[in-house]
Amino acid sequence: MKLSDYRVYPVTAIDGDGNGIYTISIDGIPGATTEARENKIDEWALAAFVDISEARLQRHQIVPAAPRPKEGQRTLTVPVVTAMKVMLWSAMNERGITRAELARRLGVIPQSVVQLFSLSRKNSSVETLVRAFEAIGMTVEFTAE
Repeated sequence: MKLSDYRVYPVTAIDGDGNGIYTISIDGIPGATTEARENKIDEWALAAFVDISEARLQRHQIVPAAPRPKEGQRTLTVPVVTAMKVMLWSAMNERGITRAELARRLGVIPQSVVQLFSLSRKNSSVETLVRAFEAIGMTVEFTAE
C-alpha cells in the first residue's frame, strides 16, 4: 500500500452547456461529482472527494485507490493526512479490524478513533496516524525520490 495510490486522483471537468459551470467527477470514486466555475474546480473537487469518502467510511466501505490519470488529464491532489486516513481505513477493512478494536489497541476511547477518521478534521497528526498503522501491525516508511 503506497501513499501515492491514494493521493492523486484523475478529475474530469466538462463545460457541457458552455455557460462556464463545469460538471466535475473524480475518476475511480463512484458518486464523487459536483459542479463549479472553472476557477473553483480544484476546491470543489476536493470537497466532493471528502464528502463521498466520509460517506463511504460511515458505511464501512473503502475508498478505492486512484486510477492512473490519462496523459494531460487534470488531477486532484488529496492532502497527505486525508490520504493516510483513507489508507488506514482500507488496511483495517482488509484485516477485519473495527474502530473499537483500533481504539482498544491504541488505548484511547472509541470517540477518539471516530474523530481520527473524520476527513474534514484538519488536526489529525501524521504521528497519530503512524501509531494507528503500527497498532494494526503495519510499518510506515517515508521515502523521497
